Amino acid sequence: EAFQREMRSKWMTVVDVLDEFTSVRPDLAHLFQVLPRQQPRFYSIASDMAVTRESVTITVAVVTADTPTGRVHHGVASSFLARCTPGVDEVPIFVRKSTFHLPKDTKRPIVCIGPGTGLAPFMGFLQRRELSMKHEDSVGDCTPFFGCCRRDEDFIYREELKRFVDIGVVSSLHLAFSREQKSKDYVQHHLGRKPDCVLSCIENGGTIYVCGDA
Repeated sequence: EAFQREMRSKWMTVVDVLDEFTSVRPDLAHLFQVLPRQQPRFYSIASDMAVTRESVTITVAVVTADTPTGRVHHGVASSFLARCTPGVDEVPIFVRKSTFHLPKDTKRPIVCIGPGTGLAPFMGFLQRRELSMKHEDSVGDCTPFFGCCRRDEDFIYREELKRFVDIGVVSSLHLAFSREQKSKDYVQHHLGRKPDCVLSCIENGGTIYVCGDA
């Protein structure tokens, strides 16, 4: 209980603990031995390799938050990526097999529910659907539901989504901006107002995808 109250709830890191308790002076070599290895951060790929070929795109929200003790918490991976200079810095990456795939039958409808950076993998879906249309393949309805706080602050991929709507890749786009009015407006509210859209997708053998902020 004390550990939860004093450490976890205050987002205390090892460095914070050493700053807080200055009498604790562990041997540096021993400290490195007992500390866990930095774990990899997994981000959804926001592009389709059939389109982008030798590159991948990711969508990252830079994490910065004030802690209860007054310190500023910076996300390890997101802050590192934000500091990198394109074309100069190298970032070690690997790609793991994904369970997120479009239906093999391109005519089947899909509903994509992705608030915040959860929109990322669906951008790859839309790129692949555009490619299918260029090859004159028939594609089913595609209905994305996207939500963020404000359209002038964190409406990511705004221009890309508009273009996908204009060229018919997206059948119907539903947007929720939670902080633009007094009452909160979330993606689930829009889903509740469009039950026929979800039901139609299910009845026609479609797939419903949900991806949230990581």
